[in-house]
Amino acid sequence: YTLCQRVSFKSSLGIDVSSKAIHQALKYGPNYQHVHPGDYSPVKGKSLIFLMDTLEHIQDDQNCLSGLMDSMAAGGQLLISVPAMPSLSSEWDDALGHFRRYSKGSLRNLVNNSGGEILEVRYIFSYIVPAIFVRRKWMSQEFNATNCEFPTAPPLLNRFLLWCNRKEIFFANRLSPSLGSSLLCLAKKKD
Repeated sequence: YTLCQRVSFKSSLGIDVSSKAIHQALKYGPNYQHVHPGDYSPVKGKSLIFLMDTLEHIQDDQNCLSGLMDSMAAGGQLLISVPAMPSLSSEWDDALGHFRRYSKGSLRNLVNNSGGEILEVRYIFSYIVPAIFVRRKWMSQEFNATNCEFPTAPPLLNRFLLWCNRKEIFFANRLSPSLGSSLLCLAKKKD
């Protein structure tokens, strides 16, 4: 809703298969709709779709992405974010309901095999990868549905992470990171 206002989209719609997620989202605006798995009717003819941290939660990601590509407008674009680096997989991913993490190659293959064409794919959040390795290697913790969300960062750490993020964005076109905790992909529907 806020993004729609900031960039002057004519319309926007958030969809989710979780009625609980939709109930939470409706607190921020009216443009949200509960859908059943496999129902792509809300995206029919849309020219821009954001699929943010979604595919990793879907067992048959190929079928889901193919359905989205089939439903969207000719030449429509899709912005996808997914967790990256299968080597980072852990109990935390399991607790979050992730079926997988992606590499650049696996995400490229998924998009290409689903009727899409990659415009760009890059790693993001490269600066937190060392901390993830350290935490998972030497600070073991059992995760479950009640303790798997990101903890609130202390203000100083939060400011540091925001600074790192701004630097990564600034240098993104000059230096493309070769690793990151997530992948960001811009794809379009093949003509």
